[in-house]
Amino acid sequence: MSSVRERTAHWAVFAGRRRKFILRIGEIEELEQACGAGVGAIQSRLASQAFRFADVRETVRLGLLGGGAIPGEADHLVARYVDGCPLVENIQLAADILRALLIGVEDAMADAEAEGDAPKKAPPEHVE
Repeated sequence: MSSVRERTAHWAVFAGRRRKFILRIGEIEELEQACGAGVGAIQSRLASQAFRFADVRETVRLGLLGGGAIPGEADHLVARYVDGCPLVENIQLAADILRALLIGVEDAMADAEAEGDAPKKAPPEHVE
């Protein structure tokens, strides 16, 4: 069974490597401060394409930190792969990090991702 933290973890390829992104309480507070809005508002801005640069940049940076990157590493990766790059390259990543925080990920998916065996896409839903 996944820990509560793993249920809000998002795994994605970023900077050429599969990485874990998670927003813990400290990162959430810092994100809200940096963006001048709550996480729900930031998610809404991303979804409606009314985002600010900080919404994308800080979500990715703080998600890296929460996922275990050391501060210098997270800053370097964001400087190289977010700053100065087309925003479209990282909007979905930021939205996915916030989505994992807001609604979580399925236990089985989180366990598989933690072990490196995550499926490429979610299994189709069974409809009766």
